Amino acid sequence: MNEILLPDFSNILYNRENPAIFLGKLEKANTNTFRYDSGLKRTAELLSLWNNPQDNYPIVLIGGTAGKGSTATILNSILQESGLNVGLFTSPTIINFYEQIQVNGNFITPHELVEYLKSIHNLHYNKDITWDNGFPTRFESMCSIAADYFHKKNVDIGIFEVGLGGKFDATNVLPAKLSIITNVDLEHMQILGNTIKEISKHKAGIIKNNKMTITASSNKITKSIIKSECKRKNSEYIYVDTDSYKYIDNKNFTAKYSFNTKCNNYENIKCNLKGEYQIKNAMLACVAAESISLSNDFKTKNNTISKDTIIRGIEKAYLPARMEVYSNNPYIIVDGAHNPCKMQAFANCLPKNMKYRWLISITAGKNVEQMFKILFETLQGEHSFIFTAHNIETDYYLHSIQPSKLKDELDTFIDNEKRNKNIIFDEIAIGKITIEENPYDAFNLLKRQVLDDEIGIVTGSLYLISQLFNDNDIRKW
Repeated sequence: MNEILLPDFSNILYNRENPAIFLGKLEKANTNTFRYDSGLKRTAELLSLWNNPQDNYPIVLIGGTAGKGSTATILNSILQESGLNVGLFTSPTIINFYEQIQVNGNFITPHELVEYLKSIHNLHYNKDITWDNGFPTRFESMCSIAADYFHKKNVDIGIFEVGLGGKFDATNVLPAKLSIITNVDLEHMQILGNTIKEISKHKAGIIKNNKMTITASSNKITKSIIKSECKRKNSEYIYVDTDSYKYIDNKNFTAKYSFNTKCNNYENIKCNLKGEYQIKNAMLACVAAESISLSNDFKTKNNTISKDTIIRGIEKAYLPARMEVYSNNPYIIVDGAHNPCKMQAFANCLPKNMKYRWLISITAGKNVEQMFKILFETLQGEHSFIFTAHNIETDYYLHSIQPSKLKDELDTFIDNEKRNKNIIFDEIAIGKITIEENPYDAFNLLKRQVLDDEIGIVTGSLYLISQLFNDNDIRKW
């Protein structure tokens, strides 16, 4: 293990250095023994050194391919409206790094995080600790910090969003009282597998013995795997039919709708999160809140969760970079659609026959061909593209596909579709395709190019959006 000098933590305190960079240095100092499937052991070891704080409050664990961040945010809002003290751990961040760990909407402070970083640094170089499975990654460290921070803040409930997969994810070391699996689609195939069946087994890995499991996945293969795992672990299986809502209205991408659960009828609900696809996430969060209110595993302060607090929570929930209008002149929409499932949900909300200018970066391991296919089959009109790359300094599996490779994949896809005489290309025009390696230059180029009759889109990766909008000249949030 290569030792590094004690860092100048004032750089973090005064925002001269991102804490992720510091954690990345520790991670890279011991990469020889790194294995993705050892993440549980590394996280458990770090938590044990902090006396297992995760055992002191009930936890909700939310996994799935799409919608887990939004579902976590809506559930967090509902529980806060119900008067509960709620911890929320999500990733990736958009506003700033501290957003990842928050209690009642208040981010962990730089001073608080630095104290944890000092502790982690000291543990890393403690000669009595061997770290046989490698030192925790940035994500594993942040998950552990969140678990301890929530205990110190005396939360009533901690909500943790799964990072990648489920079975071997750092969050799965946590003793969740409720596991939520939103849905399953092809993603991170270089790690999770190439089929829905393989990936579903990873996602179902977060199901806990004798505890509740809620899912909205309607895929037959996934549903069967989740049901089977629930039966094996004696976990209560709750299925939410998120296609059963009544659609009422949609103005400025904000949907109004009605739906029923076993406990209540919800009429004319307006979800603050934009996009029709957020209705499904809101329904899932609603059923989760109702289940929490009826469960003896959760401390809900004399059952303060009610129909009214659920409605208020749905209507107040906010999460950036989901169907968000960045500017009206030029008209630019930002959305973190980073896999086929999310791209389909996003494209379904957009006008079907327009001129689009896309700024896209995609993380390695994504099904790029399927994302292009969805885009073209859902949206006719004219499409121009700027391909760029986001820069993630840690977590080896999060690097972006090279922009030139994205262009090659698009060219190959279009050639194949035309060769197969796909009729969708009779109604689609392909405009200029540009490669711009620097994401900031790419965004400024997009702003200059978008005309009055066009829509500019920034999508493909939440990491791209986070990197862009943490720049002072671009900052939105």
